[in-house]
Amino acid sequence: MTAQSLIFGPFELLPDRHVLLKHDERLRLGRRAIDLLILLTERAGELVSNHEIMAALWPETHVDVANIRVHVTALQGVGRRA
Repeated sequence: MTAQSLIFGPFELLPDRHVLLKHDERLRLGRRAIDLLILLTERAGELVSNHEIMAALWPETHVDVANIRVHVTALQGVGRRA
């Protein structure tokens, strides 16, 4: 693990490169899903509101909270795949 990565279970997050690895294999995730994961790991242990997430991921655009659910679901799916 380098200073620029975070390892959890079989995953390694490389925030500077917007990459998530599982067992050293790059996972296919959209940019917003990776951005969400980075935000949540940076704020680990804190409550991050929907408003804060939307402001960070879509700073210039009004989006529905359902957009967050889409990206959370994508992240959950990665965790379930073997």
